[in-house]
Order: sequence, then C-alpha cells, then structure tokens
Amino acid sequence: ICKPKERGGLGVRDLRVFNIALLGKWWWKVRNEKESLWYLVLEKYGHSLEENNNRSSIWWRDLNGMKLVQERGGNGWFEEHLRRVVGDGKDTMFWKDPWVDGDTLRILFSRLYDLTTDKEACIAEMISEEDGLKKI
Repeated sequence: ICKPKERGGLGVRDLRVFNIALLGKWWWKVRNEKESLWYLVLEKYGHSLEENNNRSSIWWRDLNGMKLVQERGGNGWFEEHLRRVVGDGKDTMFWKDPWVDGDTLRILFSRLYDLTTDKEACIAEMISEEDGLKKI
C-alpha cells in the first residue's frame, strides 16, 4: 500500500513516519517562534517542551513524545542533532538551549541550575559588560 504507484503500490504515505516528520517540524517551530500568535494560543493548552503531564493537550503530549521515538534514536534524538548560534543572545535560553558544545548548561551544571532563580533567562540577560569585559 505504501509503495509508490510506479512500483505497484497505492502511493499511500506511511502515516507514522509522516506524523513524526510533521511533529518534528512543529517541534522546530516551537523552539524558534515563541513570539508568534499560533504559539501564544497553543501555549494555553500546554506548558513547554520541557515538561509532559496529563493536563497538557494531546498535541503537546505528542510533541513531547518526539523525544522518545525509539526508531529515530531514542531519548533526546532530535535535540542531539541541533546546534544553536547565539548571535546577540536574545533568542537563546541561557540554561535550556544547547549553545555550549551542543550541551545545555542545565545538564552540564545541574546543581547551579537547581539553585538559580533565573531559569528562563536568555543569554543577553545573563551577560553584562564592565570596562570592556563581559561577565556572567
């Protein structure tokens, strides 16, 4: 059924693979378009890509489930293949985005993350400049 028509099939897409591809696209958009109207609406029905609970909508639960798709590499497969370019630091989360050698500071320095009160801060908010020197 899923084979192309030219090869004797019906040309029906493998819905599981197609769904994973669409969820991957949405996952990317959620990570990069947090100011868009669609994100602000969907945020009311779930919390984030960081948590998965029964109160979230089915869409958010499926999106969070992307991290657990076994045939695609298992836990964290999607994020493992992303790299973040910091730029001015306004769009990169200090603790939660993989901007230091592909790892998040939340994982590299979990004890500091547990102690901080600025868990949602971006890099630009965490870095100051004094006498030409940048300080965290």
